Amino acid sequence: MSRDQWIMRQIEFGFYTLGTPSYLDAAISYSIYLSRCTGSNITLKAIVSPIINAIPIVFSRLLGIPQSNIRHLQNTCLPGVHIFTFTANSNGHRLTDFHRDRQHTLIQPLIQPVLQNASFFEPISFTLPLQLPTTGGGLLMLQQSSKDNQNSLHLERRILYSCGQIVVHDGQNLHRIDDSYKVCETDCRLTLQGHGLIVDDDSFYYYW
Repeated sequence: MSRDQWIMRQIEFGFYTLGTPSYLDAAISYSIYLSRCTGSNITLKAIVSPIINAIPIVFSRLLGIPQSNIRHLQNTCLPGVHIFTFTANSNGHRLTDFHRDRQHTLIQPLIQPVLQNASFFEPISFTLPLQLPTTGGGLLMLQQSSKDNQNSLHLERRILYSCGQIVVHDGQNLHRIDDSYKVCETDCRLTLQGHGLIVDDDSFYYYW
């Protein structure tokens, strides 16, 4: 993976992406997202095609959906890579805030065609760690005990990442990168990231 293919996102945290995530680029402009997807997909197919080709196999096993019904959502970016390199801010600073995944609301024109005759759909998010700092990596997830009490949030679980083991969740609980792990100058954190839509329990569309 050549560094000149990385897209700088936050220089202070050494944060780059390989690919075009909708939660970042469609948040700026839907047209910008569309214009970047084609080039990003060419790059991703060249670099991580074995992983992308395995998505139908993996999610067929996880969801019980036939591989033939697991497809890349047309005109979206393929699942891509988050890259965090060491910087002076890598330790003792929060890399991301707690959030819920709402990227599907930013690309509604691309999603609507697969939902036209659907009874329901369920969004999901997934992470496949490819390389972790020496001390590890993971995800923090919160749960709100009462919808009426914004102060009722508590740590539900700390999910430990392991290279090669996919983590799947619905993205609707508050979550963020677990940045409690200390990193050193030679560390690099690489994770394949993606989102998906389960439609009527018999189809799955993936994208980023």
